Parts: sequence; structure tokens; C-alpha cells
Amino acid sequence: MLAVSFLFAISLSAVEVEIDGINYEVVTKIKEATVIRKSSGKYSGRIVIPESVEYEGVTCHVTSIGDNAFYYCNGLKSVTIGNSVTSIGESAFEYCSGLTSVTIPNSVTIIGERAFFSCSGLTSVTIPNS
Repeated sequence: MLAVSFLFAISLSAVEVEIDGINYEVVTKIKEATVIRKSSGKYSGRIVIPESVEYEGVTCHVTSIGDNAFYYCNGLKSVTIGNSVTSIGESAFEYCSGLTSVTIPNSVTIIGERAFFSCSGLTSVTIPNS
């Protein structure tokens, strides 16, 4: 059973890639992508997280914002999240003091602990009923 699990994990290996200024962990076999932290530098300005991204000819749905993805990105001003995202990870936007507005779609059903902790500049948050 362990060998089968190991082989399955290898076949679903993720690749880190930057597309339109946003870093993703992409798994083409299941056609999914997760927004991740930049390996160098920080996100800034206005960010729109799309519903899908294309990598090597495969369209992948952006299903989550990973833990710490935008952690301490003081230059981040606003974030609009695409309708395919279902979860926002722990501390995803923690300490983003310059963040003033966030639009969260109905598709999001999980928001991790401290996701927006110490976002002192937030003046507009759109949270759906879900």
C-alpha cells in the first residue's frame, strides 16, 4: 500500500511557476493550481486571482490560496479572488497593512486562521453568504 501511495504522489507532482506576476503550485494531472508565496520579492499593487491558468497547454483551475501566500506583503492594495477558489489558507494575508479591499467569491467555503490578521488598512471586505 505504501508503494502505491508513493507512486501516486510522484504522478501528481506539482511544479512551481509564475504566471502574470502570481506564483502558483500547478498539478496538471488533476488540473488544479494553488497561489503560493513568491520565492523572491513580495506581491504588491492590485491583484486579481483568476479562475484558471494555463501551463504547458493545460488549463488548471485555481482552487486555493496557500498558507502564507501573501504574508507581510505591505505593498498589496487590493485582491479580487476568482470564482474557482474554494479555500484561503492560514495567514494567507497576515500583516498586509496596505491591503484596503478584498473581494471573496461565493465559492470560498474555508478561510484559515489568521488569514487577515493585522490587515490594519482594510476598509472594504466583500464576504458572501457561503
